[in-house]
Amino acid sequence: MTYYQFATPVQAIGLACVPVDHLPDVEIMARRSVAVAVVSIASDAEGRPTITASCPTAARDPEFPLPYLVNEALVAGAETIVSPADRAVLAADASARRFFVEPSLARLTSGETVIDPASLAGDIYGDEAVLYQRLHIPTLARSDASNAALWDKRLTLPLKTAALAEAVSRLMLWAHFGAFREAEAGIFFETMLALRDWMHGQVDSAPELYGWATSRPVLRAQSFEHDYRQALKRGQGEPWITFESGLSIV
Repeated sequence: MTYYQFATPVQAIGLACVPVDHLPDVEIMARRSVAVAVVSIASDAEGRPTITASCPTAARDPEFPLPYLVNEALVAGAETIVSPADRAVLAADASARRFFVEPSLARLTSGETVIDPASLAGDIYGDEAVLYQRLHIPTLARSDASNAALWDKRLTLPLKTAALAEAVSRLMLWAHFGAFREAEAGIFFETMLALRDWMHGQVDSAPELYGWATSRPVLRAQSFEHDYRQALKRGQGEPWITFESGLSIV
């Protein structure tokens, strides 16, 4: 089977945060991350796009701090989809404890190879939540206060799910605009189909993610998967779908 080849890996980062009580007047810095998800897509040795995911949580005892675990989870050389607010939170978390060195995380927080999800539609308009709604991409809206209640009860699995959900939503958002800007349908199709297969394997550990696997963008890619694969085999270098193809899009 023929696949679109990703020139470089692309990773998306999602956070689950709790409030920092002594900083009530600084919105961004009044948050502390307790779970961070890194979800990436890349072409493997056989050319097949594959999804990898890591979701560390903060240690409650003096063990490896969360910034160090995030640093280890980052994919070297990958373009990274993360918001400026989340980069600020990660930078503050890493700077609060200097027992470890996190060079990859430092480059990320400084803005190297970073994509702001809110700016994917262009500089004129930027609202991540509205873009999700406009493109029918599901999100898992959970407040920092709700996360704090779960964290106090030592329920880390829902926090991991929240971070994973945000990372997956950001990767789906990037696939829409990446396919449009590069005029390459493969970016959209390969990302959605790879995410679908990966999310089906998360039903037991993160059942909320099944809503992402059956979302409108994934089902749209699934509906036209056969036509997309046939166009790749032909390799004509022309638009893979035209009005003359006789396909009905509902």
